[in-house]
Amino acid sequence: MKKKLLRICIVGVFSAVYVLLNMLSIKFGNYLQISISALPIILVAIYLGPISGMCVGLIGEFLSQLLEYGLSVATLWWTLPAAVRGLAVGLIFISFKRSKKFLPISINVTISSLLVTILNTLLLIMESKILGYYSISLRQRHRIWYLHQWHTYRKRGSATYQILSQVDFCKFVQRYSKRTWVHN
Repeated sequence: MKKKLLRICIVGVFSAVYVLLNMLSIKFGNYLQISISALPIILVAIYLGPISGMCVGLIGEFLSQLLEYGLSVATLWWTLPAAVRGLAVGLIFISFKRSKKFLPISINVTISSLLVTILNTLLLIMESKILGYYSISLRQRHRIWYLHQWHTYRKRGSATYQILSQVDFCKFVQRYSKRTWVHN
């Protein structure tokens, strides 16, 4: 009973440390982040096992998402990479026969980091498809198409040119430039 209570307390404390380290990370834009917030997950996964590491990742990332972005449709999706990191680190550590040497641990962290990066990319693509986000390049292509159409029909003097010239081009550009990325 005492061991279970101790394990729960350690998971709670390391989840709080994860949230703190995640808040102290350096962010460049919406998607690039330099952080050591994975450290509590890795330590718990190595010393207490993959399930405890997964719990630290789930709880810590869920609280980080709530504090930073609030509750949304994608909140639970973005907790998956941290949970997968804890599970992967724990399982790979067990597969290396619990060796605490430098090489097995560095291989473990590298594999789990690649796995989390792939999962983050897939989640970003999934979120953009489901919620209808689009990239700046799509917006630029649409503007270029509009300019091409406008210049093509302007030369011809057709009825299409008259319709396009009645559209206020500045309002058109303003309307499409207000759409932003995910969390702006």
